[in-house]
Amino acid sequence: MRKQLAIQRFGWQVLSVFILMAGLLASTLAAEKLTPENVSGLVPQLFRLHLSQHDMSPAFTKRMLKEYITQLDPYNRFYLKHLEIDQEYRKAKERKNQEQPLRLVEKFYQNLYRRGDLSGMVILDKEIEFAKTLLETYSPEDITDLILYTIDAAGRTKFSIRSFGGVKVYLNTWLDEKATRAKRAAQEQKKAVQQKEQRRRDQYESWWRQQVTKLREAASPEEITAMEEAATAELMEEHQNPIGFPLMVRLRTDMRLAERYKIQSFEDWKTQGH
Repeated sequence: MRKQLAIQRFGWQVLSVFILMAGLLASTLAAEKLTPENVSGLVPQLFRLHLSQHDMSPAFTKRMLKEYITQLDPYNRFYLKHLEIDQEYRKAKERKNQEQPLRLVEKFYQNLYRRGDLSGMVILDKEIEFAKTLLETYSPEDITDLILYTIDAAGRTKFSIRSFGGVKVYLNTWLDEKATRAKRAAQEQKKAVQQKEQRRRDQYESWWRQQVTKLREAASPEEITAMEEAATAELMEEHQNPIGFPLMVRLRTDMRLAERYKIQSFEDWKTQGH
């Protein structure tokens, strides 16, 4: 029994080794297009390394990976290359996070003084720190909108604003204005959707009338008369007052024609791309 368990454990360890190596080999082959000859020499070495190890320990796994990199990637073309790319990406992201607050402060002064060249101007650390604080809550686009709103509002209210910290004065009113603009935009979008839907319904109504007219022209007089008599009987049961009956009978007859000859509903008509 112990021998059988040992054999089973050995089998699972071998399988684990080859599953791990299959993933590593696939990624490297795909990235660097290594030849089968490179791989064929490595597998026996890894198998011998496994036979010398009685347990699938972290230390053994580390040794196996080291052997893999040494044999198939001796110049660190694959793994270190990706590591370098990841490090460069993180550095670029850090630079952007450091530069963005400064760029926003510069944008404030460029718009305030209406000039792009800020040579000779000293931007205080506290202004950059305040920009960082704003970025914790608002996007760069939002802060740019706040800057433009502040400068415009200060001009309209004759408020003298001289530093980036002045945006604090208009922060709450900007938020209110932003909420108002968002609400207005949502209402306008809703209205536009409703208007578009109404135009589609008007187009469908015109199309529907054309189809019913064609059906009336193609139908026999007897069929139309039978439908009109049925419509009249229904209307007499529903309404005792005969005023407007001719128009109502015609509408009811048109509906019967549309139903009998299966004219598309509005939803089906839209789906067909009319």
